[in-house]
Amino acid sequence: MVNNMCAQPRHPVWDLYDEYRTARLNVYYYEKTLSKLQRWNFWIELVIALSVPSIAGLWFFETTIGGIAWKTLAALAAILAIVKPLVKLSDKIQQNDEVLTKWRVLHGELQKLVISISQHRKYDEKMREQFLRLLETKTTIKEPSEAANKKLKAICFEQVNKALPSDSFFVPEE
Repeated sequence: MVNNMCAQPRHPVWDLYDEYRTARLNVYYYEKTLSKLQRWNFWIELVIALSVPSIAGLWFFETTIGGIAWKTLAALAAILAIVKPLVKLSDKIQQNDEVLTKWRVLHGELQKLVISISQHRKYDEKMREQFLRLLETKTTIKEPSEAANKKLKAICFEQVNKALPSDSFFVPEE
């Protein structure tokens, strides 16, 4: 059995730093997720746009291979035109964009507080109250209901650890 009486308690400022790192993690995660969704949307829109009849008149599509390519493109575009609204890609993009914006704002506010602690060389009651208000705003962030991509989260976690190592934070003495 470990004697916890001898263990040095963790300074309360670490709660703030943990939240700051979590906000950074979520900014990275939603930037990458949103970028992926936007790429998918671009390519789907491009395929649909290329299937317009005026494109079919190009000389390439008048060849045998071109005819096969045109029929394939037209079939793919028809399928994508049906599937796109069903998967609600536009809704997912909008939802992820809103969540990303909220995480960016929270991250920025936490970053200001982290810098303030470093510059003033203290973590006082006023700063604690500000941190608690920021925690309240965190509860308003409604993340998408889809399961998180664990592999992407792990990559983002590593990025946070490189960008914000534990020893880079100022911890006031008690």
